[in-house]
Amino acid sequence: MGCACAAGCGTALLALAALLGLPRAGRADDAASPQWGAGPLDLRDGFVLGLTHLTLGPGSTATRGRGRARLAVRADWAQTSVVDDRSGAVLDAETVEVASIVEYGLTDRIQLGLELPVAYRGAGVLDPFVRAIEKGTARVRFDRLVRPDGEYRVAGATHDGDAFDLDRGLGAGKLRLGLKVRPFDGGPFSPAASIETVVALPTSAPAGFGTAGIDAGVRLAFSKRLGDDLVLGIGATAVHGGGDLGPIELDPFQLGAFGSLEYEALPWLSIVAEAWVESPSTRNLGERGAVFYLGAGVKASWGPISGEIGLVENAGDMSSAGDVAFHVEVGVTF
Repeated sequence: MGCACAAGCGTALLALAALLGLPRAGRADDAASPQWGAGPLDLRDGFVLGLTHLTLGPGSTATRGRGRARLAVRADWAQTSVVDDRSGAVLDAETVEVASIVEYGLTDRIQLGLELPVAYRGAGVLDPFVRAIEKGTARVRFDRLVRPDGEYRVAGATHDGDAFDLDRGLGAGKLRLGLKVRPFDGGPFSPAASIETVVALPTSAPAGFGTAGIDAGVRLAFSKRLGDDLVLGIGATAVHGGGDLGPIELDPFQLGAFGSLEYEALPWLSIVAEAWVESPSTRNLGERGAVFYLGAGVKASWGPISGEIGLVENAGDMSSAGDVAFHVEVGVTF
């Protein structure tokens, strides 16, 4: 699908809001309009192998207030279609990951987080949809021409010649524990800043749904309000993986960077476009090129209830990454 789809989607959302003349959020003072806004969409890497270990995408500098908690459910429906040029291995699958999320503010600047995902891996129905959009952008990939629609296969050989075959099914992912600290709230000429550490612990999931080691990652985020209704976010991530997936070798270090632009169309509605790049997660599959994702969507809140919907598209190396993913999250704060 490439850059044209996701970049066009994000640009169209922002342009539509401006052309319609939607009113600004109209925050009255600095205390009511913090430097972080609603924050980026919580988009994830939908690569079928990426779900087995910790990955970090865009993140917000916001934290929950002292003694406040948020319970949320996140769902991501993703599609991967890869035929490895060197080994002939096939990664053709759709995944649905549903995660329970708990966030709690120890103080106004320190937040604890817990997330437990459960993932389904199998065949799906997105192939014709993705191919139709790729035809519209004149970028139909060879992988989609040689593979039949609606089939599942995650099997073949690595570049080292070792065979692998991951069964379809349902399994728990790694339990994620997080600690976020926001040391700087920002001001008229300075951004807000946060640092977040995340540890992913193995669960008793079936083999092939999670690596056996402990993963650890860190995410540094900055955000700055640009006028009354725009918020810019940037940041960087680093992840150290704790093991391989059988004969599939995962890179022990994965680095990334992200950026987001939020338009506060209404006091309760924000339109968000974001992008992030990360190093590949596999060492003996794919072409080892940088992975570039584009995403767009909306975030809304009604009192204690908040939600977001979005789309993420792979615009770079598709040999070691997912193709397209749909995202939704709903939560309540109390």
